[in-house]
Amino acid sequence: MLNKQNSAYSEKDPLVSVILCNYNYGNFITQTIESVLSQTYRHFELIVVDDGSEDNSKEIISSFNDHRIQTIFSQNFGQAAAFNTAFGMAKGDIICFIDSDDWWMPGKLERSILWHVFLQGDYALLQHGLTVWSDGDAGPYKNILPVGDCFAEMQQCGNIDYFVPTSGLVFRKEILEKIFPLPDEIRISADAYLMRCAFVFGKVYSIPETLGYYRKHEQNNVFRNKDFDVDELFSNIIFPALNNFYKKNEINFQFEYSYLKEPLLIRKLLRTLAYYKKCTKRYFGVGNHFPKS
Repeated sequence: MLNKQNSAYSEKDPLVSVILCNYNYGNFITQTIESVLSQTYRHFELIVVDDGSEDNSKEIISSFNDHRIQTIFSQNFGQAAAFNTAFGMAKGDIICFIDSDDWWMPGKLERSILWHVFLQGDYALLQHGLTVWSDGDAGPYKNILPVGDCFAEMQQCGNIDYFVPTSGLVFRKEILEKIFPLPDEIRISADAYLMRCAFVFGKVYSIPETLGYYRKHEQNNVFRNKDFDVDELFSNIIFPALNNFYKKNEINFQFEYSYLKEPLLIRKLLRTLAYYKKCTKRYFGVGNHFPKS
């Protein structure tokens, strides 16, 4: 039974481990940490790994005095290595990730745990909507999020883009134990690998609510970096790592790079048409039986 008192929690409430990895986002990380500490669900720990920042991040992180925060300051080894360090310390049955330039709404953890209880833990991955924030302009990261056996659907229609970024993801620890440690060569976008490993172990459920913000800004590695090539990232790093993971776990699937050869606009159009066709048959997949507060 979920205890809703802000000042207390029941021992039966699941412990949530929140993993926050940071590199040179001192301009944003105060808001990120405060959004975690302000959660209405109180039974959590916050593990902050600073990946060798060269700005004022260390001073800002160290300024927080809260018994739920654990901090690690390391050299710059990349996001996967930082995730590995944090996961090795995590004690929670539920693992959430948040990027150090994003922030959550106060009810993010409470709503996630309500869905965890509602689903009786029968899922591989939970996600929720995110609002993209850019200099005061805001809009949804995705208009429709899927539910069900997304791994099987990916094989049928060729879509690989089912997920929101790191800050909208919720995992059961027992699923992540089958995946970690992540390959160290994944220095950015480790969530791209993590999600596509997790969904081979069960269903994906998407909470039909927006529970956080994804910040679009000049320092962002993906949105504003003109040198960032997502096709190169997937073809040279993510796909090979996923194929190694599938082979190691005797999963009869290997990513091919043929889909990357088509122009990006055509790829998006074909995947969108295939996806919307399926969505007309099962929107959110759980009818109107959503968990209530």
